[in-house]
Amino acid sequence: MITILKCRPPGEDTASGTCSVQSRFLNFVLPTLMLLAASSVPLSAQSKDWTVELTPYVWLTGLGGEVATLPGFPPVEFNASFGDVLENLDGALMITGKVQVGRAGFLSDIVYAKLSLDRPTPGPFFSDAELETKNFIGTFTGVYRVVQSDKANLDLGAGLRVWNVETELLLVGAQIGPGQIADRRIVSSETWVDPVIISSLDIPLTRRVGLRAVADIGGFGASSDFTWQAYGGVSFRLSKSIHSVLGYRYLDVDYEKDGFLYDVAQQGFLLGISLRF
Repeated sequence: MITILKCRPPGEDTASGTCSVQSRFLNFVLPTLMLLAASSVPLSAQSKDWTVELTPYVWLTGLGGEVATLPGFPPVEFNASFGDVLENLDGALMITGKVQVGRAGFLSDIVYAKLSLDRPTPGPFFSDAELETKNFIGTFTGVYRVVQSDKANLDLGAGLRVWNVETELLLVGAQIGPGQIADRRIVSSETWVDPVIISSLDIPLTRRVGLRAVADIGGFGASSDFTWQAYGGVSFRLSKSIHSVLGYRYLDVDYEKDGFLYDVAQQGFLLGISLRF
C-alpha cells in the first residue's frame, strides 16, 4: 500500500514523539509490497498464469457506532461524517493487493488511520483533553476461481481479518492557585483476529470497463460477534497496466471483551489507481 502520512515532529506528538505504530506497520508492509511488485515482472514474463494487482486508494469514509476503548470510561455513541474524519486525520494508509496463479489467488487489504482531537475541558482540575486513536484493519484471504470465462470470474475463499485499536487520552492539568495539577495519561490497546469467508466477482463490460463486487462475513463469535463488508465498483482501463477505480464500500464490526467495546460501521466512496502486471 502507498501511504498518505502526516507525522508530527517529536515536540508535537503528545504520545511518543514519533509515529511508532505507523513505522511498525510500514516497516513490514511496504517492503513486502515493494518486493511483490518488483518480482511481478519476471514472474509474468515466465508464466502467463501469474498476475499481480496493487491498488492504492482513498476511502472517503464516515463512521459511527458505539465504543468504549478506554478503561474506566462508559460506552459512547458517535456519528462522524467524512468531513469530521478528515478534519481530525493525522495520517492514513490504504491499499489492496491481489496475486493470481492460475485459478488460485491471494487477496489482501490494509487500512490504517491515525486521528486526534484537542478540546478544552470544563475543569476545574484539567484544562485540556487530547485524544489520539490509531486503527489498523488488515484482511488476508486465499481464494479459488470457481468460475472462469470471458463473461465473468468468480472467486471464493477464506482468511483472516486483523484489527488493532490504540487509544490515548491526555488530560492536561489545570493551574490552581500557585500549584499545577499533574497531567493524567490513559492508554488502551486491543488486538483481535476474525476468521472471514469471502467472494469476489469480476465482470468485464467492454475492453476498457469492468465491474467488481466483493463481499465477506466473519467473526462468528471467535473474536468479534460478527463482522462483514461489501464493496461494489467499476474500473476504467487507462493503459495496459493502469486502471482507475471508483466504488462504494461498507465495513461493519461488533467486538466486545472485558469492558472494551468496538461496535462500528464505516462506509463511503472509494477512489483508487490499480497497477496490474
